[in-house]
Amino acid sequence: MNDRLDDLLKQLAGNPQPTDADRTESRTRLGQLIAEDRGRGRRHAKQFRFVLAAGVSLLVLVVVAVQIARPSPAVAALTEFARAAEKTDTIEIPAGSFLYTVSEASVLGTVPADAFAARERPLAYLISTSREVWVGADGTVQIRTTTESPSFFSTQDESDYYGAGLDEIDQVGRTVTETFTDVASVYGEQAWPTDSDELRAAIIASSGAPDDGDIAQYALGVIVETPAPPELRAAVFKLLSELSGIRLLRSGDSTIFEIDSDLETLRFSVRPEGSLAEREMISNDGNQSLGIPANTTIESVRYSPPVVVSSSATGLDL
Repeated sequence: MNDRLDDLLKQLAGNPQPTDADRTESRTRLGQLIAEDRGRGRRHAKQFRFVLAAGVSLLVLVVVAVQIARPSPAVAALTEFARAAEKTDTIEIPAGSFLYTVSEASVLGTVPADAFAARERPLAYLISTSREVWVGADGTVQIRTTTESPSFFSTQDESDYYGAGLDEIDQVGRTVTETFTDVASVYGEQAWPTDSDELRAAIIASSGAPDDGDIAQYALGVIVETPAPPELRAAVFKLLSELSGIRLLRSGDSTIFEIDSDLETLRFSVRPEGSLAEREMISNDGNQSLGIPANTTIESVRYSPPVVVSSSATGLDL
């Protein structure tokens, strides 16, 4: 190694005799050159790693963008219900026949404290009913409601309820039949639009509440117990898919969705053919003044699939 270094020094300096200092300086310079050469390799490696990291970051951004663009499971499911509804046939109700629906409900009832002789807070209870609805093509609508025994949040509430004779006012154990003829629209007081944006605006105008949970509750009411046309059913499902916070809980025999309002959570399930199977309103925080615990179901309605029947098949009383 020393001989080679001596030859290099001689060539550079006119073949003088190298000193120990010359050899030391030459070794130092050689070390610097080697270090610089290794450094170039490291810089290339760093540049490669930077390009690789940038590529990975870009890939992550693309994946995130795809995830953002992909609809949520709830939106995807409701969109499919909307598409399926558009392709279904209009429910035809022949003369002498009716669209028939049965529902079982449990709904919160309240009575102010001053209705009782000695009670400091309002009385809350859940009243149960069974309801049959017949809708005829000629505008005839019959509703038969049977009121069942209520359930209570405390034994004191139950005692006060029956002590005040509220079971008589609620007609517990009785069946009431109401018949309406020449009903202009079985969808309510107005003809609902079949564009989802216009439907949302119409629901807000009718209900006075722009909360998405309330809109969902109202929208579901448009298509139950009625021969709603395919385009209206599709508009309802499309509107539901556009509501913020809509969630899919389960799919299967019935697809279950959930959405929050200010104080409650609406949970509803849809059958594969698109009919509403059940809806529930859950009080998230409860109501201390009414004695209602948190996470209590304050409204629950289960619906049978709607079917077209003859006037005599289900005990219609006209």
